[in-house]
Amino acid sequence: MDSPDLSEVEEWLKLPEKGSSCGDRSVCAPLVSDKRFYPQGIPKVFVSLRFSSDLKRSEAVLATATKRYKKKTLPNPILYYTKTYATSRAAKKDWPEIPCLLGV
Repeated sequence: MDSPDLSEVEEWLKLPEKGSSCGDRSVCAPLVSDKRFYPQGIPKVFVSLRFSSDLKRSEAVLATATKRYKKKTLPNPILYYTKTYATSRAAKKDWPEIPCLLGV
């Protein structure tokens, strides 16, 4: 899995609540494949921020995420291709070959 950067989290926060499809948004573009473990691309899991040295932008993202969390309107945290998933078990129903999403 990959932890998305700040710009991807901003895009993820624009997705509909618990929506299963994200269409053609840039955040939905699959990450580069890994020939050994992820030949079709790497899932993105939205559980943390990285590359967030821009404090004002990071604070805005955190405020938006907190507001949506409190309202229970956050998108599902796992993104693979153009679909979001609430759990790794749900993702594995569509993509049984995904190896390492245990416990997410």
